Amino acid sequence: MASQNQPLYGDQDLLDLFWKDDRRGLEILFKSHYQGLYQFVFIITRNKPLAEDIVQEVFINLWGVRHNLQRNTRFKPYLYRACKNLALNKLKSAHRIQFNSDEIPEIPDNQASITEILANQQLEQYLHEVVKALPPKRQLIFQLSRFQQMSYREIADHLDISVKTVENQMSAALRTIRKQLEKFL
Repeated sequence: MASQNQPLYGDQDLLDLFWKDDRRGLEILFKSHYQGLYQFVFIITRNKPLAEDIVQEVFINLWGVRHNLQRNTRFKPYLYRACKNLALNKLKSAHRIQFNSDEIPEIPDNQASITEILANQQLEQYLHEVVKALPPKRQLIFQLSRFQQMSYREIADHLDISVKTVENQMSAALRTIRKQLEKFL
């Protein structure tokens, strides 16, 4: 239940904020869903830093595709599905662990109410500045992955480096972004 001075935001309200480039929508989603998504991804990956990186990456990607979201988008299932897919892709590409698909939790289907709103109008600009402050090679790898949607293998081939180097650079970039975002929020 929302407190008296905090309005209740539904998915449609958040979509309206997203389409208006109002970062409050992302902030509301982040604060409302981060912990549950992190726990969900940790069950899949059994790796705390990787789970944190994956959840952070999903929110960064969500902001990047905000104008492509459909009117009937339901954020909770969307976020859980995106986290599950990204976690499985990272595990598969890294060959880090073997997993049984029966062990992967189901995506919650119920619609949760969002009751918390934050006041921060500069999130997108801040994230852009954080990415620009990364070392040049790390910044390039991050941009190829997130903005050009290239796989780690494609980036490695394109830059003539190993996939492991790409993984390490992405992990470091996401760790930096996560730390800076925590300071900012």
